[in-house]
Amino acid sequence: MVNALHPGRLDRPIQALIKERNAMEIRQFRVVIRSSNFEHAMKFYAGALALPQIESWNREDERGAVFQAGAALLEVLGPPASEDPRDSDERFVGQGPLI
Repeated sequence: MVNALHPGRLDRPIQALIKERNAMEIRQFRVVIRSSNFEHAMKFYAGALALPQIESWNREDERGAVFQAGAALLEVLGPPASEDPRDSDERFVGQGPLI
């Protein structure tokens, strides 16, 4: 609804209009990090940053852990423990900054 005193302004804040249009609500912010050296990444996030670990797994095809980082979740993925982290592997390519 247009404001009578200021024709270019709306009576309600834009946030209310966005909610009326069924805007998507963000309920979780998750960052996924693929590390070629899983043990090193675990030492960094659990040890150096002291992030609480809320979940972990060790499967045949990959290892992973989820850390709580404030309101966000940080998911660290790594190659299986049976693989040498120095070997390059086409199916698992570490991405992002080197830690």
